[in-house]
Amino acid sequence: MAYFVAHYFISVFEMVFDTIFMCFCEDGKLNDGFTEQYYMSKELMIFVESSQNKLRVGDEAKN
Repeated sequence: MAYFVAHYFISVFEMVFDTIFMCFCEDGKLNDGFTEQYYMSKELMIFVESSQNKLRVGDEAKN
């Protein structure tokens, strides 16, 4: 029983995360932040940008 509850909880969490990420990607693609404002929160934008910077640093260290 606990397995099914945990499985469904994680499935819902995964769906929410995927949906937020898809909306983030579409918002970045459709709006430029100047002529049309972004709908994403500044916190989400900062989080994604900092994650990209960390990935770049990790890739540079491998090369």
